[in-house]
Formats: sequence, C-alpha cells, structure tokens
Amino acid sequence: SSEHWFKLHCLFAVEPVVPMASASSRDVTIEFEAAGGDDEFETKAAGEARELVAGRPVKRAKIGAAEPGANERHVSSVVLGMVSPVFEAMLSSGMLETASRRIKVSRDVGTARQFDDFYECVSPLTARAARMTEENVDGILAFSDYYQVIPLKFECDRALRDLPPSAV
Repeated sequence: SSEHWFKLHCLFAVEPVVPMASASSRDVTIEFEAAGGDDEFETKAAGEARELVAGRPVKRAKIGAAEPGANERHVSSVVLGMVSPVFEAMLSSGMLETASRRIKVSRDVGTARQFDDFYECVSPLTARAARMTEENVDGILAFSDYYQVIPLKFECDRALRDLPPSAV
C-alpha cells in the first residue's frame, strides 16, 4: 500500500523508482524571446494558431536561436499546471497557449537558463536533487513570482536569507 511505502521511505530514505518522462509527456513548448526582438515571435505564434484553428498540423521551428534549441524548451504541461495557477490557466482556459501548446516568455521574466533552473525545482523527476545557489536563486525567484509558484517563492526567500550579504 502507499501508506506502507511512505513509512518505509521515511524510515530508510529509500529513493522511489520514478519512470523517466517520455518525449510524448513533453507536450508544451516554452519559447524565449530572441535577442532580435518580438516581431518574428509574434508572427510565428499567430501563424501557428491559424494553422491549428484550420485543423492543419503545425511545424515546430526554432526562431533566432544562437544554437539549436537555445530559445525553446519542451516540457510537461501537467508539471507546469500542477505547480502554477498561471500556467494552468494559460493551458486550459481557451487562451492562445491552449491551442498552440506554446508559451512565450518575455526577456523581462527571465532567460532560458533561468527557466531550466526553475523547471528543475518543480519537476518531480529532478526537484529532490535541485539546488539553489547564489548564481541561480534570482532567476528561480523571478519565475516563481511571475507564475505564482508560492512554495518555491518561499524557498527562494529562505535561500536568499541564508546567503552571505553581497559586496555590492
């Protein structure tokens, strides 16, 4: 039973066996604004939405990437919706993101690398091993604040209080 497993886990700190996420479970694309600006992104998102409404398959393409995949990440909508009411609303309420399965992240919110750190903290597959450091806590805080991931925001606050004062 799950209660028995929980007791064993607590007593012996046994790592649960978690199946790896399959490619099909990464059903949402998080896209970050390219350094060149917003116009190309907006055109791409609008075009994909029109294709979806017309019932035609959408071809996924990367925009303005310095390296392949540099400006987008493929992640699980279940994980995002589970931890954030903002992501949940974006992916289930008929907004453009619901149909396109793409979420645009402005440069004002954060970078792809900061999102990687954030997602590592909320994904069930990586959260236990995720570490907040002086280098990544600001980015994790920015994403957790913007997308209303309150427990993670509190963890960031605690981590910031535990860090030594900056010399700046």
